[in-house]
Amino acid sequence: MVKRILFTCCLLFCMQLSMTFANQDCPYYRFYEQLQDLHKWSVKSAEINNFTLSKDVATFNLLDGKLYFLYPDSAGPTAAVFLGKGNFYFEPPSHPEKQQLYRYYDTEILEYDFYSLFMFFTDRTAHSLLSLFDFADSDLTREAKTYLEDAKGYIVDSKGKWIDPSITHALLEGSESNLFYAMFGQDKYEPLFLMIDPYAIEEVKFFKRARTRYLMERKEQDIVCQFPANYSSLVSMPTGDSKAKITLRSYDIESTIKSNLDFSAKCDMTFHAREDSTSWLCLKVSHEIEIDSIKNSAGHKLQFAKEKDNPNIWVQLDPALQKNKIETLSFWYQGDILEQDRDGWIYLKTSTRWYPNLPNSQLANFNLVFHTDEKFDFLSIGTKIHEQKNGDMITTSWQSEEPCIHASFNLGYFKSHQLKVEGIPPISVYMNKYGRTDLRQQLVAHGISVSGDMEKNVAADVANSISFYQDIYGKPIMSQFTASEIPFAHGQAFPGMIHLSLGTFLREDKIGYNDLFRAHEVAHQWWGLGVGYDTYHDAWISEAFAEFSALWFVHASRGIEPYFQILRYWKELITSNRKYILRDGKKAGPIWMGPRTHTTETEGDYSLIIYKKGAWVLHMLRNLFIDLHTLKDDKFKALMREIYTTYVGKKATTADIQRIVEKYAGENMDWFFRQWIYGTAIPEYEFAYRVDQKQKDEYVVTCKVQTKGVDDDFKMYVPLLIQFDEQQFARVRYPIQGKSTTFELPVLPMKPEKIYFNDLESVLCTVEYTDF
Repeated sequence: MVKRILFTCCLLFCMQLSMTFANQDCPYYRFYEQLQDLHKWSVKSAEINNFTLSKDVATFNLLDGKLYFLYPDSAGPTAAVFLGKGNFYFEPPSHPEKQQLYRYYDTEILEYDFYSLFMFFTDRTAHSLLSLFDFADSDLTREAKTYLEDAKGYIVDSKGKWIDPSITHALLEGSESNLFYAMFGQDKYEPLFLMIDPYAIEEVKFFKRARTRYLMERKEQDIVCQFPANYSSLVSMPTGDSKAKITLRSYDIESTIKSNLDFSAKCDMTFHAREDSTSWLCLKVSHEIEIDSIKNSAGHKLQFAKEKDNPNIWVQLDPALQKNKIETLSFWYQGDILEQDRDGWIYLKTSTRWYPNLPNSQLANFNLVFHTDEKFDFLSIGTKIHEQKNGDMITTSWQSEEPCIHASFNLGYFKSHQLKVEGIPPISVYMNKYGRTDLRQQLVAHGISVSGDMEKNVAADVANSISFYQDIYGKPIMSQFTASEIPFAHGQAFPGMIHLSLGTFLREDKIGYNDLFRAHEVAHQWWGLGVGYDTYHDAWISEAFAEFSALWFVHASRGIEPYFQILRYWKELITSNRKYILRDGKKAGPIWMGPRTHTTETEGDYSLIIYKKGAWVLHMLRNLFIDLHTLKDDKFKALMREIYTTYVGKKATTADIQRIVEKYAGENMDWFFRQWIYGTAIPEYEFAYRVDQKQKDEYVVTCKVQTKGVDDDFKMYVPLLIQFDEQQFARVRYPIQGKSTTFELPVLPMKPEKIYFNDLESVLCTVEYTDF
């Protein structure tokens, strides 16, 4: 064992000294140089009048101007610049995408005049242009050169020798790869973009330049609309790995972390090809990582492109893989991914990109070996199967219990607390020994109390939430559980392990936000890790289900009032989102858009919409199924348990969730999912009622509801609380649909003191009480 360790360390050291420079022959670098010299390409030009170029649901009308056709001297891509008068027409094919367009431009069909257009293509566009117009050799005008240089900044960057990954993929795959990319606008400051990417799951993407703090920032862009080519309906959505070239099997990673936190590793990634002639792979890794060498299972060095400050690894498979053939790629690499501050905190800069990843999430078995300096406490996902001390280094081996998407670890100086509770996995909590004295003193100086023995409090919350979820959903995927502190403000979950922010180890709060935070990360063992999700559209199955589960735990542990207090706070955030004194901010997107709800103009919306509004949706479903007489939610519990037991170890879609909801509802729930998952409208209700006494002990109550802010067919089943006195009350539920709804309550035996509309906060809405 000692010899193997010495050999590995020597090998890593030698690889670092003899980094392979032969990779500069990789075709990626040839294309990078071509794109950097775009202004040097050969040029032909022609006058263009009334030419229409159609790309899926988009149309470019070149009305009057000059078109410059550019091509390199050697084989490769082609490009064009149009200067003149043009028009762009774009009509998204689905209601959610039309809402997205409306979110940005207050219209569901975009017609836009432009005066400059840059196109880059490997499809048949070049053939069409050359066959239709008489091009003559030409030079670029100064205006054309300036615009070309501006456009180039969005697809290639000297920092990290970066090329847009979609363009890279098309270039590496060769001719007829059917990529189309366009940048167009009225000036250089607000350009729009359209891309048809044949290698993306959703091939059509319409996007815009992001509003960034600095004018010269180029690469950040906001996606406006994105959908599959020839898109017809939500039913025809492709699966999340429909374009994956390979299927992962396992990772075998051996890493060394020295006393000065220098990190180096060898990673063996085993997979099989899904199609014949697989010749290129794109992988992701931290931009801090530098790859020294890559070999295939035959021991041959492979050409690759990976630069520091660039997260993409392009690997050329030679020979190309054939369908179902099992292959192992070995990566030798190192990087500056760990850092220690003067207070003793150790920062892991990337929790999941410390080894090569596929861009799309796939399950794999992980076998991990770490050589770490003995002065560090070390934690990893999986089960520790071996530990050995060799000098001042400790070697530990870990295996994932089940296939998982990501692996991570934590490193530091910890004090631990172990907790064993019958019926649930054993729990270990690790809290940083150092770095908190100054922080505590600062908090106390500002009048903020801090708590002691927080590792015990955290362990208790972890244990109680595990027990709660296990009772409702079923057994978790892990057999042991670790929670450790990280010097960041967020949390993150992995199979059997969670990272928790330093803030949750400082103090408790009266309402239960710390309980909510910890329980959210624990809930991911069921939602996100236990039950996965298919595409980014289904991300709420992870985050909203975890957030609602945590809120449900707060209800169970702290009572009903904190539950409603948190819900009301979230409602205020959602309903008042970006409403300013003089204007309204950018509209929020629907839950269906997943991470696309976050843009540079709507920062924080991913958390607001996916976590909080998504949790509200599950709360509304809970109240739709609740028994208003007993307030028991057995039906909802059964629904949630069936979702978990049906899809544990699998990826679920929003359509899968809807099918199970419909099973328990006994009706088609399109209306609910259309409104709350695919839609963005939130109802504003005005409620009024009148009490009439017909005779002794008979009271008739007439209710009137005015609905605003939603479509005419918007409906919800809304509970009413009829309060007679402090001891006597009744609850009823009525369907509210359309702009105006009037109904009578059942005849009441006594006069009500007050009638409350939207009892139990059953609908995400605003309510105003008015005179009848």
